[in-house]
Amino acid sequence: SARILSAWNTGNSDYSNDVGTSMASPLVAGYAALLAQQQPSLCAAQISDAIVQRATPNALGGVIATTPNRLLFVDTSPIPATVPGLASNIITTVSSGSVLASWELPCDGGSTLTKTTVSLYRGSTLLQRRTLTPGTTTARFTRLQNGVQYRVRVQHHNAIGDGASTTRWKTVTVRALRSGETIPVRSIGRFAGDLTMKWKVASSSRGVCKVLSNPTSIRFLRAGTCRVAIRTNAGGTPAIHNLRVN
Repeated sequence: SARILSAWNTGNSDYSNDVGTSMASPLVAGYAALLAQQQPSLCAAQISDAIVQRATPNALGGVIATTPNRLLFVDTSPIPATVPGLASNIITTVSSGSVLASWELPCDGGSTLTKTTVSLYRGSTLLQRRTLTPGTTTARFTRLQNGVQYRVRVQHHNAIGDGASTTRWKTVTVRALRSGETIPVRSIGRFAGDLTMKWKVASSSRGVCKVLSNPTSIRFLRAGTCRVAIRTNAGGTPAIHNLRVN
């Protein structure tokens, strides 16, 4: 069988020849890193597809019929651009008659984003749509009905075309946030996924609201804007949400 020269575990600068995926994987990972360095905004699927498509087929003999049988070929030519990826880390919060959505920008597919569309649904009915400039990561929908749950969908676009739309993520029930109330955060906001949200009140809003624990809640001290930073337990950049307190 073919032996591959790769990094070895006897020292930081040591190499050895051996067989197996433990030897081949670092070479493929290095090629993927090189492609990503050349075109940082590519989506992961573009890089994966390019590696497979550029590999030399049927290079090995004596292998079973079900093997992909492709030999890595390092081709550093540019990968063609495609449509953007999916927005991630979507967070929605509610205030009286209002839903605020935030998200993280996706990979742009190798072509600069041209716009973002954010849609609000009640059930399957489209109620409002916002068309936003590239780089925008929040959208507020107003004139909504308290006591109702809505759904939010985000889609990005570039010169190649329309990226895939996210799932229509359900909000919590729209409600008023009133001075003097203490409300669990699960009744104020929702993350589009399985992670837990962590809330922190901005210093400029400490006279308006504060976060309590066990269970995590927000006490609204007076009318105004309660500015909170929300992040998941996975870390990352917090999303800034302004809650309107009556």
